[in-house]
Amino acid sequence: AETTVYHKTTGMNIARKIVGKSFPHLLTATDTTPEALISDMSGMQTTNFNELSDADKALESRKRDFAAQRGMCIDEMSGLMGSTTREYNTGLLEILMRLYDCEEFSERSTRGQGKIIVKNAYLTMLGASTPGAMIKHLTNEYLWSNGWWPRFALLTPEGEPQWIKYVGCKEPEIIRD
Repeated sequence: AETTVYHKTTGMNIARKIVGKSFPHLLTATDTTPEALISDMSGMQTTNFNELSDADKALESRKRDFAAQRGMCIDEMSGLMGSTTREYNTGLLEILMRLYDCEEFSERSTRGQGKIIVKNAYLTMLGASTPGAMIKHLTNEYLWSNGWWPRFALLTPEGEPQWIKYVGCKEPEIIRD
């Protein structure tokens, strides 16, 4: 949607807040490299685990319980798309597609991390952007022919938004298991 007209960032923040309060252990890191994403989805312990606060250690432990089941909220999808062409993110699109496809077993081997195995992957993505920022990605034939865009429901607004004044409501109670 157009910048500031439809308040896409506000909408994404609402979704992120609900997920963050209800099940933060099911969110991916906001900013990640392909290697870190695969490590997280495999359930590997983060390298700085012992340096984290007790609350962050508890969250990281909970994340490992649901290692391969994650959601990704991307406020600026064009930024993700642009980053996939950078050397440090080589292979990110392919990794995201494999995770989205819910592979039962995915194996990666690197010299630095050794054997990394992701079992029962399940990645859901919610992203937003402006048409101007996305046009070069949406018209990229490679992203259509390799199956990237066919995996998404692409939604665009029609007409001007109809705003209703917020009158307040009680925040839902979070039920923890």
